[in-house]
Amino acid sequence: MSFWRLCAVRTIVCKAKLTDKQADELGGVFLNESHYDVLIRGESVRGLREDGSTLFVIVKNHIKPSLCVTARNALRLAARVSNNRGTAAGNVTKQDVLRLNQEIAEKGGKSFYTVTKTGMLTKVLQDGTISKTSYAKPVESGIAGFFDRSPRNPYCRLTSYNAEHADKFQSAVPFIQAVNSAFKEQEPVRYESQMKMIRETNRDFVIPDTAFTTITVNRNFRTACHKDAGDYHDGFGVLSVLQTGKYHGGFFVIPKYRVAVDLRTTDVLLADVHEWHGNTEITPITENWERISCVFYYREKMHECGSAAEELETAKRFRKI
Repeated sequence: MSFWRLCAVRTIVCKAKLTDKQADELGGVFLNESHYDVLIRGESVRGLREDGSTLFVIVKNHIKPSLCVTARNALRLAARVSNNRGTAAGNVTKQDVLRLNQEIAEKGGKSFYTVTKTGMLTKVLQDGTISKTSYAKPVESGIAGFFDRSPRNPYCRLTSYNAEHADKFQSAVPFIQAVNSAFKEQEPVRYESQMKMIRETNRDFVIPDTAFTTITVNRNFRTACHKDAGDYHDGFGVLSVLQTGKYHGGFFVIPKYRVAVDLRTTDVLLADVHEWHGNTEITPITENWERISCVFYYREKMHECGSAAEELETAKRFRKI
């Protein structure tokens, strides 16, 4: 029995303190204590908007610690250096460019980064021309579970993490199912909406006995203020953290409502991730520390997938073109 069943989830009403325009201006900004008035920690709380809709629910001590340990050892391998996290990686500064170019120079590289007008990275090529491809700042972030089709890869598929670490992923499934149970019990209407999509999706591309197809896994990654995209809009954001050692911060902040949540190992956070949100700075307390954050969701086009065998045949035909 989860601890949350033994004590009530306190309800608070969160009033919007910023206009939509003011909140929009925070995109790509790293949030700090100046962006919240209320910090939720140490208790299970449901935050409602004034219209009664759920803004967030933090469920404390919902997952067995042993499941978290197993999942941490497995899922941490999914977090790899990535430069495709967009706004979540934060606006690029001159210091970022200097640091990255120094690293390239030390490795003998010939192409160097510069900043685009939109605050992204792009490369100055060896011939002096500017690349048309833009990048976010490199962070440790990756995907576990399954991908839907895209113009670049017009077939559904396993993530590279699942392909390389099938046994590891399988060992984390009980943890994912425990996270799923908090979603089911705390937000049943949103959960059922997402499960409707699951029932329309081939089981080859669903995490067993959950409302999820995919997990974004971040390692020691302080996200800048951003909105999630690519997830099923009528579902809900579901997050958990796998922690080693001790650190301060990493609070989940929703600046429009000036509220923050301290999400820790064994907790589950349900949140409207289509609101602007991000993390405060993470400050190590012990030398050996690590913060693996996991975001669980249904990718919105997964119901279009055929079976794994059918998608494999599509992939084979595409690769021959």
